[in-house]
Amino acid sequence: MTAALGPSALVGREIEVAVLRRAVDEARAGTGGVVLVTGEAGIGKSRLVREAALYAREAGLTVLSGRAVPQGGAYRPLVDALLGQLRDATMSESPELRPFRSALSRLIPGWSGSEAATEPAVDSVVVLGEGLVRLLRRVGGDAGCLVVLDDLHWADADSLALLEFLAGAVGTSRILAVGAARTDERWHRDRLMLNENVLALALDRFGRDDIVGLISSRLRQEESLSPGFEELIVARSEGVPLVVEELLAGLVESGALTPVGSVQHLTAESGRLVPAGLAALVARRLGSLTEDQRKVVHAAAVLGREVDWALLPLVAALDEDSVLE
Repeated sequence: MTAALGPSALVGREIEVAVLRRAVDEARAGTGGVVLVTGEAGIGKSRLVREAALYAREAGLTVLSGRAVPQGGAYRPLVDALLGQLRDATMSESPELRPFRSALSRLIPGWSGSEAATEPAVDSVVVLGEGLVRLLRRVGGDAGCLVVLDDLHWADADSLALLEFLAGAVGTSRILAVGAARTDERWHRDRLMLNENVLALALDRFGRDDIVGLISSRLRQEESLSPGFEELIVARSEGVPLVVEELLAGLVESGALTPVGSVQHLTAESGRLVPAGLAALVARRLGSLTEDQRKVVHAAAVLGREVDWALLPLVAALDEDSVLE
């Protein structure tokens, strides 16, 4: 029988799931809001917001999903979310939305009709935000609307300003926005994370029990990993769920998956295993760094975790200010 893993399960996030489900329930009852899920790459943000979207659909809410991309342009995540639902401009003719058509055309091309999009005399964020609230009310109807926005660490400042407006404007609406963003990327997160109307959910790394639980959830009932391989994943993953998944997949591909009760010993080859998916993720992230940043990362990798930072300038051949930056 060929070794295979079962579908990925949501493990170790019971508290966060409960918070998001409560937010969905409150939005459906008429108290909306904005929730921001944060954490490092691979910590499980996207998996968590997908769970919220699934729960919202089951509760009858309309779900719109979009994501930001590097250099994606103004309002990219919101445009992505709305275009999938509103390609037809018929709704723009409603009396409630007609005064905001020009502003909303920034998010939904074609909604301005024959009218040229004009800059409003008042704050454009307020006008566009009010139009968006009215639009989402129409989209959600009596059940409500969930807007899921992933990868907000790549979002432009205009998108984040619009989310700030929503956070203060949807408290009495059946509208919930749930965003996800990395904390290890440079972005304008303070505008949202310090906003008292935004509920922030910070995801921590897994402890050993959650790592073992995630491993067990992926294995079929008749299969297991030997304790040696289990401990290898616990040690190497350092509590990052994506790394747990990648290491497990790599070990399974190498033949480490065995029938329950049998024993598989570690080998030097399996101990050095680096899954292709994990290697690709690291390569992509290194590719986004500047040349000086890569020098510092490489120097730190050579010197190890407990090294005095003052040695980095010497090894990387950079001045101290560059290393600190």
